[in-house]
Amino acid sequence: MKKLDANKKSRMMRYAAVAGAIGAAGSANAQILYTDITDQTVTPGNSYLLNLDNATGDDYVITCSSRSGSLGGFPYTGVGVVINTFGSNGVASASSSQGIFPLAAKLNANDAINNTLGFAQAPTSVSSSAMMLGAVANVTGLGTFPLGDWLGASNKYLGLALDVSGSLHYGWARLDVNINGNSFTIKDYAVHQTAGSTILAGQQTVGVEELNVRDKVDMNINNKNLKINVLDPSLTNGVVTVTDISGKVVATFHLNGSNNSFDVSQLASGIYAINVVFDQGVAKEKLFINN
Repeated sequence: MKKLDANKKSRMMRYAAVAGAIGAAGSANAQILYTDITDQTVTPGNSYLLNLDNATGDDYVITCSSRSGSLGGFPYTGVGVVINTFGSNGVASASSSQGIFPLAAKLNANDAINNTLGFAQAPTSVSSSAMMLGAVANVTGLGTFPLGDWLGASNKYLGLALDVSGSLHYGWARLDVNINGNSFTIKDYAVHQTAGSTILAGQQTVGVEELNVRDKVDMNINNKNLKINVLDPSLTNGVVTVTDISGKVVATFHLNGSNNSFDVSQLASGIYAINVVFDQGVAKEKLFINN
């Protein structure tokens, strides 16, 4: 696993202590470390070193690169955007791959980032291990081929898993990728300072009003289905996480409208924490699932 130097570990511990102290006073805003930067556009031959927790040592490198060669005897040139990881950090991966490169998942705002996603490492020491965001290949005699999910993406998110002393802290980075694959722009990023906790793509704080929307949401288990009814139509972009007693996130759902039903028959019988995160706050409940 990734070994932290003393400064990095100490800084993360200080963050956690501050978060705990503020949380005890009624606010949890310090639980997410959000970093806003001046938008930085990167062109071929250049990279952006991403230090997700702003501590000592970089965690990821995102590169816009160009290359040329031969595919089956056909000369080609290409340009694209890839990401590599340092240590045991991970990047949320798409379900498919193209060529020798696995694909980085393209997440939308408010997508849940937690252990239900598949994360992959892409060590800088292995040239073929980079995860592709998007690329364009021009093959002589065959044509032009777009690759990856990110070409033309605007305000989309990388899902990230930061290894801190063997525990994963989930985070995100927001990027644009040019339709031609010849540049990307990184805008901001964030990481949850509580190991294993869900962070939503684009989430910057854990709001002080997280307990105030509980009376606006009805939650219950009925016939092996999790029923969630939103009583206040002003609540938007609801995301549900189901966590077992060990703290592991076992399911994630997105609300669609006021009345929602989700099949939980695959879960073992027991008590689960249900968290529903809206733009306006969070509703929490513990429910017994009997399967």
